[in-house]
Amino acid sequence: NCALPSTYWYRKKSGSTLEESISKGGRYLETANSGSKSFCLRINDLTVEDSGTYRCNLSDCWYGRGYDGFADVYGGGTVVTVNPGIPLSPPIVSLLHSATEEQRANGFV
Repeated sequence: NCALPSTYWYRKKSGSTLEESISKGGRYLETANSGSKSFCLRINDLTVEDSGTYRCNLSDCWYGRGYDGFADVYGGGTVVTVNPGIPLSPPIVSLLHSATEEQRANGFV
């Protein structure tokens, strides 16, 4: 009995032949967009150990027209590289003030 597709996430570290399963939750947050039929995995608090190739697996089934089916679809993979020594910092957001008449006249806006 199938309701919604199930997604699974995997990581293969550089130089390894083993692919490890990623458990959703904690630092790993999955979001799904039903409109574009896409899934994303967000990794919070990245460390060098998070480097590797990540890929997803979508398992789905369908019924109808006299046949039942099951599909297992794998993504091609996304390489994530976390460089040591490069501090991660939040973006800097600055408030912009309205342009003055002089700035508008001189083509600055």
